Order: sequence, then structure tokens, then C-alpha cells
Amino acid sequence: MAPTDPTPSSLAEWTKNNFVPLLDRSSSLNLHDTCSLFFSRQPTLFVNGVRITAGGYTALLQRQFIQGTCAVITFENVVAVPTISGSDAAGSVGFFFTAKINGGPESRYVSSSVNIIVEQDATIEGSAHVDRRRVTNMNQIILDDGANPLVVTVPTIRSAPPP
Repeated sequence: MAPTDPTPSSLAEWTKNNFVPLLDRSSSLNLHDTCSLFFSRQPTLFVNGVRITAGGYTALLQRQFIQGTCAVITFENVVAVPTISGSDAAGSVGFFFTAKINGGPESRYVSSSVNIIVEQDATIEGSAHVDRRRVTNMNQIILDDGANPLVVTVPTIRSAPPP
């Protein structure tokens, strides 16, 4: 499931267009499908300094941005550096955003700084016109209500008892 626009957008536009649906849960888009359009199959992800899996990030999004909740996202700045000068096929992108989340009697605000590496994902099948750009690495800092670091919980892996 990949977009088939034959004219690739800039790295900055691709990032904004594919990141917003992760947070704005007001549409009927499935979060798993939305993540698969943004992330590679095995991305390296850090949130507030904690390494998490793609499944862990999806769970974090489900807890923080509940399906049916509208988020108004304002990008304060987006900067992109292509891997190859003049090409938007891959590169590094940094951005800062604020989100107003309307999900109940009160709105809440989230501020975040995100740095990503976008690469071509050769595992995506389809014609030559399929956009194969995916995030392979992401480092995100999230503050809830503008000042409180979002608590990232990672499930512990139990080791087998010694023989």
C-alpha cells in the first residue's frame, strides 16, 4: 500500500503529509496502515531518549492520540537535507511542531522536536511510480502540555530462569 504519485514531493512536504495522519486520528485511516506509509519495516526509533520498537511507537500513538480525536498540528519549522544534492529521494529531515488535541471536555497541547532519516525502501513492491520513501531512523522529544516530558514505558523482556 504505497502512494503512486509519479512526481515525488519534497522531503519536507513528504514528511508533513505522512506524519500528520499519525497524530490526527479524526479520519478513518487505520493506524497500522498510516505507520506503514511512514516507517520502514524495521525502523530505529527513540522517544524521549528511550529506544522503542515500531509496535511500541504505535501503542504510544494509540494511548496519546485516540481514534476519533482531532489534532490541529502546526509545524513551526521543517528543514531537509537531501542525501544527494538536488534529489528528494532520501535525506535527513528535522521539524518542530505543536499539536492541539481535542479529545474530550478539555483540549491538551503537545510540543515535539523530531529528526528523521528517510531512505528508499527496496522491499516495497509496485511500479516505478510507487513512492518508496520511508523513515528508517527517528529521534523524537515530546512534551505534554508544553512542559512535561511524555512518559515512555517500554515493556520489559523477561529472561528465562537460570537452569
